[in-house]
Amino acid sequence: FGSYYEEGKLTSDITINYIVGTTRKAKYEYKEKEQTTSNYIERKDDQINIYMKQYETNDIVFVKRMFTSILIKVLQKKGYVILHGACVGKNGEGIIISGSKRSGKTTTLLNLLYEGYDYIANDRLALKEENGQISVIGIPFSMGIILEDAVKLFDITGCKIAIDKDKKKVYLESNEVGRKFNV
Repeated sequence: FGSYYEEGKLTSDITINYIVGTTRKAKYEYKEKEQTTSNYIERKDDQINIYMKQYETNDIVFVKRMFTSILIKVLQKKGYVILHGACVGKNGEGIIISGSKRSGKTTTLLNLLYEGYDYIANDRLALKEENGQISVIGIPFSMGIILEDAVKLFDITGCKIAIDKDKKKVYLESNEVGRKFNV
């Protein structure tokens, strides 16, 4: 993780080690609301050690958040600016959709996908100016689509459904977006 192709060679930025089966406490304690055990994190130089008493299915959320948080830190270290927004591309050009929560970013993104645009990001993205051009990297986050809209757009069988404030939403992982919208 954290390796990027630069100037013809692969470089490693951060190594993540998962140590399962220990109760060792490190500098930072992190606990998900649904978890019954705590996870401990420490950073040593370019290594991050995550100590977990045991690995259970509900730890997947913790692991995903760790990877995303570390990816954001690596991108910031490389000079990228992190934005809350969606992004699509077509023919080397891109459109960034920015706005506050529940302002219609995902709805606009979905309409552009149906117009033939390629999916880049839904919730967070990283921007950097390089050689007079803006580079955009999508940061993987799940896409929450209001249930009533989702059933009109695609088959929701097998999709995760949860309540976000007062609305039921269908959640798609980043890797599911391409399959559901044929992009």
